[in-house]
Amino acid sequence: MKKMILKQLGLEDMMDARRANYEASNHEVPFYIWDFLDRAKDGEIELVRHYMPNMVTHHSNPETQGWFVLYNLSATGRKPDNELVVKADLRLRIAKEVPSAEEYRKQEVIEDFEEDEPALLTTSWEKYNIYEVDPELREVHRLMDTRFIPEDSLRRGVRWIDFDITPALSRRRRDNDRELVELYIEKVSADRSRMTIDLRDSAALIVQIETPFATSNGRSRRKRDAKKQTKKRQQHHTMSKSKDLCRLDSLWIDFKDLDWDGWIISPSGYQAFQCRGTCTDMPPSARQNYTNHAVMQSLIHSLNASAVPPPCCVPTEMSALSILFRDSRNITVVHSYPQMVVDACGCH
Repeated sequence: MKKMILKQLGLEDMMDARRANYEASNHEVPFYIWDFLDRAKDGEIELVRHYMPNMVTHHSNPETQGWFVLYNLSATGRKPDNELVVKADLRLRIAKEVPSAEEYRKQEVIEDFEEDEPALLTTSWEKYNIYEVDPELREVHRLMDTRFIPEDSLRRGVRWIDFDITPALSRRRRDNDRELVELYIEKVSADRSRMTIDLRDSAALIVQIETPFATSNGRSRRKRDAKKQTKKRQQHHTMSKSKDLCRLDSLWIDFKDLDWDGWIISPSGYQAFQCRGTCTDMPPSARQNYTNHAVMQSLIHSLNASAVPPPCCVPTEMSALSILFRDSRNITVVHSYPQMVVDACGCH
């Protein structure tokens, strides 16, 4: 049964390696991942995948130095034909010295406007160019983004800096190139100092994705619906239960009970709610959200109970649940799954 549910959620490949992956790498999840989870809860994003490099190769010449970084985009449930890349960032951790593991996880992300402030204090800059490497002709590099980082901005510690590489992932890719993307990080600075961080742990590829479901419904409309759903949920909770009529009732789901706590990082569980009660009140009450068909079915049932059963108490409005997890390939994912929480019930 649990495997069938995972298949329906697109996570059927998760179970084999879920616990080992989570326990081995959960401590490495950067704090900024929780920001994506909050944004998913607010309806701003639907799906985020967080990749780390599969391979890093250092390269230098008399004028510059750089690194080739290779990412494998494969992930559990990934369907490139049904996914729209909304935004793709190379989030690079830049530092003058190696921080402790705890400091690394707590580093904040530098914003665009923060770069201008230290410019008045220094004339020393580091320039970073990000190129996409052509999968067929590796000598061909397409410039994706350039950032000038004042060295004074690094004196305060390590900073995560975003580089926009959306075109590299949003353009149509050949079938044999869909799973791999290679970037070249070029550093240009006057002091020719080498980067003191390990890019295998500090060059994150963050891909924000929407599926046809999200683009057809719209994020802003989901936000408006959430307010209406909250109001209806409160109405159902205040209804009288003395007659056992159709109503919204509590249903807490603990992922540990399902043996899913080995791969789900957050939440540990959630209030799913459920619809309980009968639809046998006569005459049909508007408080039970009867459809017109259910009204007629209820009337026929009252005249001849053997002719047709009474209407059923079922969910009429549902909302999404945002989950942070690691898939079977050890990819950190934030996904907002639709229709996970019952918001209102009715007789259908």
